[in-house]
Amino acid sequence: MLEKITAVSCKNLLRTSNSPRGHAFLTLSSGVAKNCEAPIQISNTHDVLIKYLKIEGHTDEKNPPIQFTNCQRINLRGPSIETTYFKDEPIVAKSSSFPEITSLKTR
Repeated sequence: MLEKITAVSCKNLLRTSNSPRGHAFLTLSSGVAKNCEAPIQISNTHDVLIKYLKIEGHTDEKNPPIQFTNCQRINLRGPSIETTYFKDEPIVAKSSSFPEITSLKTR
């Protein structure tokens, strides 16, 4: 479990760059990303729980604030995305089950 992490003017708050070999049970609680290019980029992980995530000032029009690639059983609880920069959608799931999202706030 990763808890109470803040990233300011970084590329990522959380990024997994792992191979598809059975990675599972990733939890992030109370994370804050301020002025980050691609705050959440998670790949090849099953059973992902992210709760109380706050993204402010996302800075990249090409990458969404939250992206999952080849992930299953994703649960987002109370994410807040305060940005005007994202190409299509604020949350993208590629080759993944679409996340179960509770109480999404966008601005």
